[in-house]
Formats: sequence, C-alpha cells, structure tokens
Amino acid sequence: GGVGRELVFQWSEPKICAGGQELPEPQRAVPCAPCGVGQYRPLGEAECLQCPAGQFSAGNATQCSTCHKGRYTRRTLALDTFSEWGEGLSTECAFECGTGGWRLMYDSVDSGVGHGHFVESTLRWEAEAVDDAAELSFVLSLECSEGCELTFSDNRTTTRRFTGGPDAFATPVEQRFSFAVPKGRAAFEWRFVKSDPHEISRDDRAIIHSIQLVGAARGGAGECLACPAGTYSPN
Repeated sequence: GGVGRELVFQWSEPKICAGGQELPEPQRAVPCAPCGVGQYRPLGEAECLQCPAGQFSAGNATQCSTCHKGRYTRRTLALDTFSEWGEGLSTECAFECGTGGWRLMYDSVDSGVGHGHFVESTLRWEAEAVDDAAELSFVLSLECSEGCELTFSDNRTTTRRFTGGPDAFATPVEQRFSFAVPKGRAAFEWRFVKSDPHEISRDDRAIIHSIQLVGAARGGAGECLACPAGTYSPN
C-alpha cells in the first residue's frame, strides 16, 4: 500500500483549442492501474512484473500461482497500456500528417487526428512466437465520419483490410480480431489510410485498445494448461 503515481495532463496533438484554456493541475498519489493477465505487482511496488515460467496470474495480483504437476503455461505478451514507445513498438506517418504517427493514449493507441487531405499513419510491433499454435489478437475500433481504411499485415502470411465510415463493416464499437502466427520473429503492421480532399473529417482515426500474442517468447501466463499426450511437467 501507499504506492501511487502522478497524473500529468498534456495537450493532445495537434492542439486545436482556442486561447485561454488551461491544463488541469497534476494529480498526485493516483492509484496504480491493475496489472494485466500474466502479471503481478509485489506489495509496496509500483511496477507490474511478468510471472515466471510455470506460474500464472489472472491479473490484479500481488504474486503468481504455481501450476500443479502435469500442467504448463503458455507465455502471452500483452499490450493493454500504451505509455511509451519501445519494446518493439514504433510509428511513422507519411504525406499530410496532423501528428507524427500514432499517439500513445495510455489505455489505447490511435492513428492521430488533424491530418490533411491524404495520410498514411503506420503502427508497427515486432515480437517473437515460439509456439506452433501461436495467435495474435487485437481489439480495434474505427471512428470515421467519411471513408477510411486500416490494413493489418505481418511480414509473412497475413493481410486483412478494415474499412470505416457510415456504411462500413468496422464500426466505432470495439471488435476483437485474431490471426494464427507462424513460429519465429514477426513484424506486425497496422496502416491507417484516409483520403479527405475537402478536409471535412480531420478527426477520423483508428483506435487499437489492446494487442496480445499468445505463445510468445516472453510475457506471462493467465492459466495453466494440461500437458499434451506423451509429455509431462515435473513442477
């Protein structure tokens, strides 16, 4: 107990509000966000840690639980908070960009706003799968008043396009999508494209609320699984 964080307010890019607006004062001793599945936070600490191999956590835990004999864990690398770049996560933007690419929004990441008549805003994530049945999933919503498109791809097998707008399949409602991932190093890419010749929909954006890779080389586990036939776990 007693561990908290400081909440500091910053202007969202691009800054479009009129003069005279003031940012709220920082808030101190804000409770830390709960740790995710496969993670734990020791009492008195601020950082979430990944459960070791052979242990698991359903989330919001102070310690991990050990799997019984005959059971094992699959590592899941989860991104459900977005506060800094790195760990394989990067972005870039081309053409008439209102922001330098995707924006970190803490509980999500979005493709930016204030773009001009044509933009390509790209989010990339590099990770390694070590499981033959690895799976990538992400939760997506598209907030587009006109037409926009998000293309998801990896560097090997998968390409999928989502369109947003009044008559499109993808909606502002959050939707989860999952894809099988071959074993090995992978580079995942989400490319947001918007053509807006009259610049009437500058706030259109794609939002990714979470990303996770099940069967990853690193990460924690949220459950114990029974060992496949012909294999065993002594721990």
